[in-house]
Formats: sequence, structure tokens, C-alpha cells
Amino acid sequence: MRQPASRFCILAVLLAVALSASTGCSGERDYDDEVRDAFLTACEYDGSPSLCFKMLECIEDHLTQSEFEYEDNIVILTGMPSERLVDIVAQCL
Repeated sequence: MRQPASRFCILAVLLAVALSASTGCSGERDYDDEVRDAFLTACEYDGSPSLCFKMLECIEDHLTQSEFEYEDNIVILTGMPSERLVDIVAQCL
């Protein structure tokens, strides 16, 4: 079974590559600490901690935790993000 950090690694790396600027979307913190920490750890491997945090907050504004985990599974299975996730990431930049 995959460790939490590795489950989100592919998605976080794809998002980190897309992080060239951020508008600082903000919202309520919806995801469990484990999910947030796994995303931030994986994202910060290749990205700026502040940009990764802003991206996570913006994603939380658009996706429930269940939806985020579903999107992560798509990336794990196909190696590519869905169009929905690409659109969300574009809105967050």
C-alpha cells in the first residue's frame, strides 16, 4: 500500500511544475491534516512552500477532500491529471 506522501506525490509534482505565479486563493481549511501534510511535503519537494500552501488552499476552495482524493487516484492510474483538475489548477494560478 502506498504511503500518504507518495499517494499525492505525482499530483503535487504536476502542480508544482505549474506553479509559476499564484493569486493567493484563500478559503477555509477543509482537508484532514494527513492529506494537507502529504500534499505540502510532495509539492515542496519541487516548489516554493508559500506557493504550495496557496495552491492547496485554492484547491480546497474548489474540491472536497473526497473529490481531491478521486482526482489524485486518476493521476496515479493514468499518469495525467483530468481536465477538471487542470482547469482548477489554472484558476488557482
